[in-house]
Formats: sequence, C-alpha cells, structure tokens
Amino acid sequence: MAVDALITAFKVLRWIHDSVQSIKTSRTQLELLYTCAEKLLTTLDTEFTESRLVPQQCSKALEDLVTLLHDIHRFVKAEEDSGFLKILLQKDGRLSKIEAFYRRIGMSVAAFQIPTLLNIQTMLAESKQAQAQDTKDLHTYLSVLETNSTELLRRLEINQNNTIAMMVCLQNQLKKRNVDREEQEFYTHTLEYLGSWSGKQVEVKRWMIAPLEVEYDDSEEIGAGGFGKVFRGTWNGTEVVIKVLRNEAGVKPSPAAFQTEIDIWSELRHPNIVQFLGANKFDDKPFIVMPYLPYNAKDFLAKQPTFERLSILRDISLGLQYLHSQSICHGDLKGINVLVDNSERALLCDFGLARLRADTTARTSIALTSKARTSTGDALQIHGSRYWMAPELLDGRSPPTRSSDVYAFGMVVYELYTGEIPLFWVPYNDFVNLVVHHERRPERPKYHKGPANTR
Repeated sequence: MAVDALITAFKVLRWIHDSVQSIKTSRTQLELLYTCAEKLLTTLDTEFTESRLVPQQCSKALEDLVTLLHDIHRFVKAEEDSGFLKILLQKDGRLSKIEAFYRRIGMSVAAFQIPTLLNIQTMLAESKQAQAQDTKDLHTYLSVLETNSTELLRRLEINQNNTIAMMVCLQNQLKKRNVDREEQEFYTHTLEYLGSWSGKQVEVKRWMIAPLEVEYDDSEEIGAGGFGKVFRGTWNGTEVVIKVLRNEAGVKPSPAAFQTEIDIWSELRHPNIVQFLGANKFDDKPFIVMPYLPYNAKDFLAKQPTFERLSILRDISLGLQYLHSQSICHGDLKGINVLVDNSERALLCDFGLARLRADTTARTSIALTSKARTSTGDALQIHGSRYWMAPELLDGRSPPTRSSDVYAFGMVVYELYTGEIPLFWVPYNDFVNLVVHHERRPERPKYHKGPANTR
C-alpha cells in the first residue's frame, strides 16, 4: 500500500463494514455505499502503487477522503445504535445524508482526477435502485409487525414508561404529507394497539415533540449551565437547538413547573423573541426545542466589531418590552442570552430558565454558582448569573421583576460596549457585599461614537 493515509482509510472502511453488517433497515443502500467507498479506495491503492498518482500532490485530497470515511462511519454507527421506529421516522433525513455522501465521493473522485474509473452518476442510479428495494423490504416487514403484536412490542421497545411519548410521535407522523400508504397504515395500527395495550390516551398539543422526533449526538454539546446541557440537532429536517433540562446531579424540573413554562413559551410571538418550537416532557430527559442561531450578541460583536451596538440594544429593549407586556420577567438577561440571526436581528432567549433552574435546586448558571451571606448572616443560595443581577436578587429580597430586568439590561449595555463582563474584577467572596451594601457598579465606559442607527 503506497500511501500511509490509505492505511487509515482502509481501517475506517472496515469499521463501516462491521456496522453495516449489524443493520437491518436500509441494509441494501448502506451496503452499496460501503461498496462504492471500497471501490474508491481499491482504485486509489492501485493508482498510487503503479505511480499514476503521487502522494505529495494528493495530500489535501487524501485528508478530505479520510474525513469523509469517518463521517460515513459515524452515520452508519448512529444507524446501528438507533431503534427501529427512530430509523423509520428519520427516513427522509437518512436518504438526504446518503445522497450527500455519494456527492462527496464524486468530489473525491474529481479531486484525484480519476473520473473514468468511477462514475458518480452510476453510483446515484444504483442507490435509487437500492432505495426501492429497501422500501419494498420495509413494507413487507411492517405488514409482519401488524399481524404479530409480540414482535411489535419487542421491535419498538415499548414499555409503560415510553408509551405516551410513542403515541405522541405516531400521531405527529400521521399529520405529515410525506408518509406513504404502508407506513400510514402501520402508524395507525400501532397507535390503536398502544391505546388498547396500555389503556392510555393522549391529546396531542401543538408544542409536543417526542424524543424519537429529534436527532442529536449527546456526546457533542454546544453549551451547558445550571439548567442542563445544550445540543445542536435536527427536527423535521430543520436545524435546531435542543436544551436538555436536567442538571449534573440528574435533577429535572417538576412536571408542574415545566408545564407552566411551556404554556408561557408556546403563546409568545415577537420578532425579537426566539421562537419556541416545542418540548418533550415524556421521559427523564425533558427538553425544549428552538431554532438554531449561530451567534450570541457577544460572539457576533467579536466577529463584527464595527457593528452598531445600539441596533442590538434596540432589539433587546423591544423584546424585553414585549415580555413585560405579557407579565413575564426574563430573569437571566445577559449577552450570551441574546442571539443574532442571519439578518443581524437580535432575539432574546432563555427567559424562564431561571425559574426552572431554581425549581431543580441547581447551584450554577452558565458562569458559576455562589454562596453568599445575607446581612443577617444566613446562608444564601444565588440562582442566576451574578454579574448581571440586581442587588435585590443577590440578597434574596425579591424574585425577578421588571426592575431587575432593567438593571440587567444596563449591565448588558456595559457588556456589549466594553466587551467585558460587568464587575468581573470584583473578588468572588466579596461580590454580594460590595454590590448590595456598598453599591459598587461598573464605571461608565469611555464615550463610544458609532454610525447612526438606521433600523
């Protein structure tokens, strides 16, 4: 074997093969994908061995090829680890990913300049045939499950703890237009059977999202805090953020507290408020789903330092004004809880999480948790982001109010203009005493003159 990178590539290819052999659903398509990758590697090995390709001239193409194979392996490994119903629900997403892999294989063929040896159009045509065969096999198996309740329970891994979530999931699927007749019959049969088997019925609300309906890698979090962890994932083919509301101790919000926040979030509509897409409360990992936005205000300004801060602050104030008009206090306003979309519009997020954080007795926010002493010497637990918190919140005199939100807004003004956390220099153990009793506040930053706001 002429190139070290090909040794790695063939190693990853073996991993792909092993995972594919363990998969039942979409087996024909995945075997074909493996075969195409194998043909590419075998062809490259021959080309390098016979010196028609020179390793030094192909280093970038080889690096990209190894990355592609790792991505394919992660994909088939996820398929191997997924339950039958989740695989069925993610059918469209899986087809899109497989097609994208073929196109990347085609790009690799072009990068190595061997198009006469491997034809991407032939690969895509064969993939369509494999897809048709897998669909036929799936429909046959669905018919078997409809006539064998024991196998249905086993294959779907149904138990008393996940029945409601599964019924919600099935009802949501039946509302979709891209479900073929055989799948629709299977979903209808399974839904009726689950109702009879469990004795349970569920009225599906607009906000309900079952765990099987979202896809994310729980080993790749993009954020964390006292409320739990944040993941980037997909739902209904849309890129989303999934916030799992369970802290490091495994404590989750009480059902009543979570439902209260859901009822609030689901009614909010404003251009400067991040849209609430839905939530799961059906298992021990409750989560909320929101659109994915790439930047918070702090990161956005770091990327575009000349952008007019006043424009972002205007959007924040409009979003905050709307929340207050709905008798809602944000409770945790700070730069990273302001997101910026592709049109450079700022939107508030994470309002209400402060209440859930307190409900789960979490001891941290995204920054830190602190223990302080009140003026009477009693131990005080601070829930929230201390650097943005009004004095009355720090010493426990008050729950979040409109006034405390306005104070936090002032801290955000300081943060966005200076790029610094307000009062970051105050010693940790002295923070509450200096802010509450000595009224220590950030110093006014130097005058900042930017372009006039035209929005």
